Amino acid sequence: MSDEDSSIITKNEYSLIFEVAIICLNAEKIIQNTIQRLRKVIPNNVSILVVDDGSSDSTFSILENCEVRIVKHPKNLGRAQARQSALSNSEADILVFLDDDCVVDQDWFINLKKSWSLQDTSTVAIGGPVRFREPLSYWGKYYERINPFSSNANLRKEASPVFTRRLLTGNISFKLSKLKDSSISFNTKIPKHLSGEDVVFCDEIVKHFGLKALLFDPAIVAKLSGNVSFREVRKRWIQNAKTEIPIRYSFSRIGFQMKLKLVAMLIFGFSAMAGLPFLLNLGQLITTAFACYLLLLLSRRKFVMSSILLAISEKETTQKKWLLDSTKILLFIELFVITNLGLIFSLYGKTKAYLEILNKPSDYFLIEKFKS
Repeated sequence: MSDEDSSIITKNEYSLIFEVAIICLNAEKIIQNTIQRLRKVIPNNVSILVVDDGSSDSTFSILENCEVRIVKHPKNLGRAQARQSALSNSEADILVFLDDDCVVDQDWFINLKKSWSLQDTSTVAIGGPVRFREPLSYWGKYYERINPFSSNANLRKEASPVFTRRLLTGNISFKLSKLKDSSISFNTKIPKHLSGEDVVFCDEIVKHFGLKALLFDPAIVAKLSGNVSFREVRKRWIQNAKTEIPIRYSFSRIGFQMKLKLVAMLIFGFSAMAGLPFLLNLGQLITTAFACYLLLLLSRRKFVMSSILLAISEKETTQKKWLLDSTKILLFIELFVITNLGLIFSLYGKTKAYLEILNKPSDYFLIEKFKS
């Protein structure tokens, strides 16, 4: 690819300079392959900026032998701070974020610059899908069909771009001047063991620039370098549950009264859980457990149903209609069972996240709802 390809002429007739940012932590097994694959599809004058977020393995040594700009954190500060470091250290017109375990399609950069060339000044960010590489495993097919955190995940590559409220930072590009002029930055108060910084960031952009600020283009495809096992899906379920916490809440330092309240809640909760089997007979215990499950299912009905209906729906040309046959009924049952399994791991992930925050007084705790 020639150097001329890195510049595009927009409707405003000025050329844009691109830079690709990758954040990584202990990525010695994957980072070199990601950079090499990226170099094959971007022009020579598009720089790569890598933020090493306090790796303890040989990641930094590998990066020193690659043609990249490096920002090195002395210790692990978390994804939000790593992304903010990339934002602060880039002078490009368009800053592109790519995850360290992603490889891009051959036409990724061509489609990216084409998409930017067709947009007007209201567009602040353009993102694309992050898919799994072929051939897909059973769990890879499940996660490819269902992604409740991205309603556009199932759009085909040739489909038209659509405006959206959220984009994932694993494959996204920003008009940097708009972010800096409006002082929009990543929320570095989010504890490093939580994710969700990308969703909070996109919410801030939409709040500031409106509903046509974020564009999802299905032609800009990046793919995860590995396939997916049940263990990986379980990890994603738990991580996604942690993601929801900073989305729904803002962070403030935990005070003494809040500590006492939380400790009392935990003591009471664990005492009730430990003593319940001794107070109830088997039938009452099963009934109570089933009632708790129904409450959980009711509270998460949007997650469950959006995960299932997207996979079995078909849209007619004249009207929206659910078309069910025996095959789809079986698929519905299968997905219902799997999604309920995800529900259990999500609950585990949320509980674990709250306990982790409680055990770290230097961190921040969630006491106010996030104003979206």
